Amino acid sequence: MSENKCSYTQEEQVYRLWDKEEIKDLMNRFAYYTANDDRRRAITELWVGKPENYASASLGYNNGYYTGMDNIIRHYVVDAQAERFRALEPYGDVEHTERNLGHGCSFVHTMNTPYIELAGDGQTAKYIGYDCGLYCVGKPDGDSDSYFIFGRVYADLVNEDGVFKLWHLLMTYDHVIPAGRDYGEVPPQAPW
Repeated sequence: MSENKCSYTQEEQVYRLWDKEEIKDLMNRFAYYTANDDRRRAITELWVGKPENYASASLGYNNGYYTGMDNIIRHYVVDAQAERFRALEPYGDVEHTERNLGHGCSFVHTMNTPYIELAGDGQTAKYIGYDCGLYCVGKPDGDSDSYFIFGRVYADLVNEDGVFKLWHLLMTYDHVIPAGRDYGEVPPQAPW
């Protein structure tokens, strides 16, 4: 990842700046797709697909780490969908279909303060940002489990056929605050 070239032509600088903008866009789309539970689209559009990167891709959180796109898909798409179906069970009057997944739920993710470093050859990049968001799962009685979440996001990206793709992603939440509670009384732990 070291910058081994001391200076770039103006044209090279423009391409490198544009690559950084594309990476910001990719990370923001990842946050948007995750917040909207459009996880299949995130996998299809944003993650690596070439065989040489597929097996070494990774996704990590405070409470779990997944290596290889098959495991990432199983966790990020299949298991998440099963969890959404389980969340529908208490709602007897809501049909258990994909259309109703997320009923009573709200998820918000934003990517803020990005720092992006491109490799000298422009084929890989590192991203560091901050995720500020909300995780809320409603209950049939009108109550909900709601948390504000704050954490760092680290990503390694690789250029596949002229487009940067997620290769390694680590999301580390350092503050999870129950909504409506005094932050000073909250123990430092994640709810899930």
